[in-house]
Amino acid sequence: MALFLTNEEVERLVNVEDAIEVLEPTFADLGAVCVALTLLVLCAVSQMA
Repeated sequence: MALFLTNEEVERLVNVEDAIEVLEPTFADLGAVCVALTLLVLCAVSQMA
């Protein structure tokens, strides 16, 4: 099932401040995962040399 909303409908439901508050931890977690994966790849590459 899909729900399609127009920009106007979304603006009535969610304000920018609330959206940022909810999404900020998600992006912080995503950044931590990216750092961890980068370190893992660097460790693997250094062991190959």
